[in-house]
Amino acid sequence: MKPVRKLALKQERGQILVILAIGIVGIFAIAGLAIDGSRVYQAKRQNQSTADSAVLTAAGVAQNYIKLAQPEIFYCDLDDATALTRQASDAGLTSAQIGAAQDGVTLARYDISTNGVTTRCGVDGVRTYMDFTAKVTSITQTTLARVIGIDTLPASATASVRIYPYQSAAYGNAISSLNPICGGIDFGGTIELTIFKGGVFSNSCIDGNGGPQVDVQTSSIQYGIGYTPPDSAGGFISPDPEHTNDRLNTQNLIAPPQCPSSGYSAPPSVNGVPGAYAGIKVNNNATLTLAPGLYCINGDIDVAANGTLNAQGVTFAMVGGSTKFNGTANLFLHAPTCDSNADPDCIPAGFTAATAYLKGILFYVFPSNVTTITLNGNSTNDYTGMIYAPTSLVKITGTSDSKTFNTQIIAWDVAIEGNARLQMDQSSADTFHYQSSMDMSK
Repeated sequence: MKPVRKLALKQERGQILVILAIGIVGIFAIAGLAIDGSRVYQAKRQNQSTADSAVLTAAGVAQNYIKLAQPEIFYCDLDDATALTRQASDAGLTSAQIGAAQDGVTLARYDISTNGVTTRCGVDGVRTYMDFTAKVTSITQTTLARVIGIDTLPASATASVRIYPYQSAAYGNAISSLNPICGGIDFGGTIELTIFKGGVFSNSCIDGNGGPQVDVQTSSIQYGIGYTPPDSAGGFISPDPEHTNDRLNTQNLIAPPQCPSSGYSAPPSVNGVPGAYAGIKVNNNATLTLAPGLYCINGDIDVAANGTLNAQGVTFAMVGGSTKFNGTANLFLHAPTCDSNADPDCIPAGFTAATAYLKGILFYVFPSNVTTITLNGNSTNDYTGMIYAPTSLVKITGTSDSKTFNTQIIAWDVAIEGNARLQMDQSSADTFHYQSSMDMSK
């Protein structure tokens, strides 16, 4: 029996040696993967740093390029080399390439299959945006991992930045309806309306009732659901309205100002200062002058026959109530501006840093206040600034006098009617603009 036992022991020792040899190989493989994995991790961190720096640089340069241009309307157009979008994109990509080269990385333009940086432009229902995306990839030569047949390991990193350029609301259209079902925009009577800058946009319908003559000179007319042309001889809407699948958000285009829930004072009489009032009242032949600033109104703005309302640098925040302007009222209503509009971040007189974003807004109608804002297009009336009424009807009426509205209208529904000759000209209107912003994701 002893020879057999010795033979078994020898066999067991041989098996242990085989297992030990295999285990040592496995240990070396795991150690190799750990060491090489650490090298790949370090490479990925470096690549991520390069990608982050590239898109941040590109976005910053493009954002500043657009900000200096201060466009009234920011369009997505990357195909036209002369378009502001393309010029800003090219400037941003060039700066990204220069920055990456300092890290020893060459980035291709408009190609992120390996090492590159690209951009795209789009709209999100509220604002137009530009996305910059960079991808940096490197190959790490392995050492111990070669034991198990892995000679190289890739390390890739991607970074993206979205910028919202300085731009006007509602894509710069002069008249916009947010109503997703018809309603929409109604051109009625024998109105003669010329829009010199900015277009017409309706989430739903555009109707020509009667013989209106509507001439949009430098932009387009778009509708989301339907269009009814004028039904009387001599009426026209030009250029021909076009169907679009784009939609404006019905909510949250502009944040509401901070107005109190109670404690509204009686209307001012001769001179008014910013504050919260239970309406504005101007009697027959009387004059009321309002100092620049924010006026929270929970009641009607009522101007009687031959009454005069002077409001220079004012935002009316309509918490409740509507407008009641007599046909012979004299209205001089101007949204807040700055002495020099060269600085988009300026703070208008009577406003603070917290309310400066209201610059360019004449009427802000709270969404909870479903009402009608009526403006008379008489020759003695003067309006400048945005009228934002996201759940309300904005109605413009007028006589045969000629009148220019330096306004932008964004409302649930819009009706322009009567027999007036009206012009809308945003080129001289300091209306609301979104300030530029930047968001980063990896």
